[in-house]
Amino acid sequence: MSAATRVRVSIFGPTRAARARLADALMTRPEFEVLGDHGLESDAVSICVSRRPDLVVIDAADRPPVLALVDDIMSRAPTPILAIAPAASIEHHRHALLEHGVVDVFADSGDQGIVELLRTAQIVARIRVVTRRAPAGRTRLAVVPDPKSTERTVHSGIVAIGASTGGPAVVAEILRGLPSPFPVPVVVVVHIGPSFGYSFADWLGTFSKNPVHQAADGMELLDGHVYVSPPERHLVVDGNLLALTREAERHSCRPSVDVLFESVASTYGARAVGCLLTGIGRDGAQGLARMRRAGAFTIAQDEDSCAVFGMPREAIALGAADAVAPPSRIVSLLSARAALLASTPGMSAPSVAGAGG
Repeated sequence: MSAATRVRVSIFGPTRAARARLADALMTRPEFEVLGDHGLESDAVSICVSRRPDLVVIDAADRPPVLALVDDIMSRAPTPILAIAPAASIEHHRHALLEHGVVDVFADSGDQGIVELLRTAQIVARIRVVTRRAPAGRTRLAVVPDPKSTERTVHSGIVAIGASTGGPAVVAEILRGLPSPFPVPVVVVVHIGPSFGYSFADWLGTFSKNPVHQAADGMELLDGHVYVSPPERHLVVDGNLLALTREAERHSCRPSVDVLFESVASTYGARAVGCLLTGIGRDGAQGLARMRRAGAFTIAQDEDSCAVFGMPREAIALGAADAVAPPSRIVSLLSARAALLASTPGMSAPSVAGAGG
């Protein structure tokens, strides 16, 4: 493999031994070129500017200085970042690292964690990332349930959101921006592993002004509430209820964004808004197209703000998006469209079971 096609990697970590372990693993593969390894006290921005790595790999065992380093890189020299963190505290590390802009985090469970990191590294190295403001000024928003939302059955409309790689931070940003009380329910599917997925709804709830729940089979949809699919189940909207299924994977994914979007198209038709965010692959593109054909308003995240412009690009190529926008604009579009749906007289929604393709 020529030097021009190799993935150029800079390594950061708290100890020389940790950095050497990562460097040795990368150098066993001809597709990687290690530019150097550096302590967490290094000037990461100067290194990224001068060496121009395709990818940064971080040993994240020492969490506070790692978060400061990630903030520095993402705000001043944006570069795709992968991290490996202690298996015993992976969820604690993963939440913070994803929020600060790391693309993915792997459990340091012997050689297996490094193997998984290497599998992802080549794809992630081609990600186009953009400068992000450091999150140090973020305020933690309390969950404020809407007491009126439980008083009536939902018929006015729905917002459906799908995402994959890079999605957790974007979903958090969108939920943080939505007003409370939000006039319709919000359903969310993000491709995420079980180690983080079962606490994902709780994590999102720390950003959202509206209540966030992990979806459960038979759960009733309520205005102003957010429902997040658990790992390893498809999430389906059936009338005013949620259903979880173990049906076959779609695009090697379960949950699948396509499955959710198709059920929303069948159940709510034009009384829906679909939003497809950053992610590898094409899950959600066909579903968003189906929502648009059913009369829903559809949004794809724009390329400049995506960690991975895969799923939104596929949707745009299909003509599935009414609007292409960054997260800040998506918040405005969702808020305006949801208010419009809530102000328009609704009608009972059909069951998904009898819906056609």
